[in-house]
Amino acid sequence: MDEDPLDAPVYGIVEPLHTYNPLKATFHEWASMASDFSSVRGWHNKWRALFAPPSWAADYHARRAAGASVPDNNIGAKEKHTGAFQTSRCVFWRT
Repeated sequence: MDEDPLDAPVYGIVEPLHTYNPLKATFHEWASMASDFSSVRGWHNKWRALFAPPSWAADYHARRAAGASVPDNNIGAKEKHTGAFQTSRCVFWRT
């Protein structure tokens, strides 16, 4: 995929923080990962809650919000994002 050098990337977080507390701003994603870790079933998903790309967490939260059952494994295993690129658990969207 060729990048347009004139298309500047947009950096930032995916969800608003609703706080100016620097500690919450720094560690909010770790808290989210810990919450995902404690609420998923199966060690395979617990491992993914900590080390999988952001597509895993996005798929997991979308399934929970839709009221769909969340399987014990393979959540987001075959997800491919075309509108974003990922690093760690941050997603950078192109506009």
